[in-house]
Amino acid sequence: ANCNQYLFVGDGAQYGCIQSAIDDASNGNTVIVLPDVYDGFDCEDGEDNPNAVIDTKGLAITVRSLRGPSETILSGLFDNEQAKYGIYVNSGEDHSTVIEGFTISGYGEVVSGNGITITSGSSPTIRNCIFEDNHRTISGAAAKVDEDSEPIFEDCMFTGNITQQYGAAVHTEYAAPTFIRCEYSNNDASRGGGAVWIRSHATQYPTFYDCTFQSNVTSSSADPNAHGGAVLLYSASSRAEFNQCDFTANTAKLGGALFIRTSGNVGLTECDFRNNVSTENNGDGGAIYIELGALWENDVVTDNLFCSNCDGEAGCTDQMQIYCPDNIDDILDTNSVYASCDDKPGPCPGDYDGSGMTDVGDLLTVIGSWGNPYNVEDLLQVISDWGCGQ
Repeated sequence: ANCNQYLFVGDGAQYGCIQSAIDDASNGNTVIVLPDVYDGFDCEDGEDNPNAVIDTKGLAITVRSLRGPSETILSGLFDNEQAKYGIYVNSGEDHSTVIEGFTISGYGEVVSGNGITITSGSSPTIRNCIFEDNHRTISGAAAKVDEDSEPIFEDCMFTGNITQQYGAAVHTEYAAPTFIRCEYSNNDASRGGGAVWIRSHATQYPTFYDCTFQSNVTSSSADPNAHGGAVLLYSASSRAEFNQCDFTANTAKLGGALFIRTSGNVGLTECDFRNNVSTENNGDGGAIYIELGALWENDVVTDNLFCSNCDGEAGCTDQMQIYCPDNIDDILDTNSVYASCDDKPGPCPGDYDGSGMTDVGDLLTVIGSWGNPYNVEDLLQVISDWGCGQ
């Protein structure tokens, strides 16, 4: 089988079990999985693999579904038994190890595992996967990433995951995962970080690009530290960066969307925070709660929008949306904060360069393309709209 480029898994195919195909694969091979439900107890060689449905074992291979996650499921439910992990990557794999197009559901309820664990410096690429309805007593019901691992998650969805501890969707510790166009919704971590919990090095940390966080919660009424409805940046020197991300309708005791502990550090660029709620401390920090001594670097926290981040019983003051005892004035100078999202100005008619405002850049754009397509009417529009969005 090692000379074959493709190995097929499914009813009537070469293999009935994903792991059997992986065990026969060589670097560069592709394992193609036909639509079905796979639980790790279906190996035709008689050796069930209760540890994981997929373990890539250090191979630079692609394991992908034929028809996508809606039809190809790694299931954690099997006659009251369960593989510990849906996916397990712990042999130093790099980004050339690709897992694509699966739904991973039902892990953590029978044995203490989760949807995917990436550890021991492993850095696979996880693409177009759905992690849903994984329930775990301890942290990281859907995904756990640690020990200097640097995986890439692209176009993945994390929804309906629950833990009684931290980070229902993602629990990452001393690692640097990258998340691109991922969605986090309706995740619930009782003690903090409804969707994501982060402890990192100052120079090796998670990054999020074009991700959405919606309706995530920290639900414990008994735990006084149930903070960070979407994300909890946990400890000193921890850092994370968010670029063009949306945070909507997340809820926690403090930091409806994001909570940053003392000496933590965050980068935020062009993110939107709307309708997030903090339920304690007079509702302060509905969008972000920054503990005294946490670092907010103005050069990397810019051009973000904050609006309607409070419980609606009173007007959303600046402090109700962003609680930062050290330098709230600096934050207000470099970001847009509106008591209500209805107060946010509409698009600028003279914004020809797409910057969100009308300024010298638009003037240069019109002059630089004069006659094709711009003319005197466009020039007059820039002049009449000058300063919009600033």
